[in-house]
Amino acid sequence: MSQVRRAVREEMRQGCDQVKIMMSGGVASPYDPLDSLQFSMDEIIAAVEEAHAFGRYVCAHAYTPDKIFDRFRHQVETTYPHRIKTPTKGKLTRTNLRRGLILGFNIVLRVGILSDYRRPFWQAAGHALRRGQIEAVFNMGFVAHHLIRFTREALRGEHNASFYAAKAEQREAERNRPWWQAARRFLPT
Repeated sequence: MSQVRRAVREEMRQGCDQVKIMMSGGVASPYDPLDSLQFSMDEIIAAVEEAHAFGRYVCAHAYTPDKIFDRFRHQVETTYPHRIKTPTKGKLTRTNLRRGLILGFNIVLRVGILSDYRRPFWQAAGHALRRGQIEAVFNMGFVAHHLIRFTREALRGEHNASFYAAKAEQREAERNRPWWQAARRFLPT
């Protein structure tokens, strides 16, 4: 943990605006398997504490369900209690109640029962519910489900791993063109 604190302090002294940590391996990383664990919760908390001491934020990348829900569990502890409470503008109407029940039902069914990551979801949801943070359970269920789906679809090749991947593929294709095709753009037309 002291190495994490030392590294974050050094980055802060060099003037960084935020700290970016990887909670699991990356989709585009050839050396870190996707399911590898990069930091323990204590190390993540240490990084956040040091960044907050400098008035900065921590951005965490997570791809595995366990790490995504670890991030939400930590967010329940640090972010939600300090949020500014805004006055509720919506009213409890039959339509709003129906929509909330449908969303809750879908989260419980799709994430809490049918998904293969239901265990980390219920661990994080239980943590939030014990603190009375029902909104956090809706947020983590909805957001994490879509992040996990997107990641898995990208790994199967159904989507690019990032929004920059298409441009990288174009540059790679440009580099791999035969020289005579690349030279055509310099010839007068």
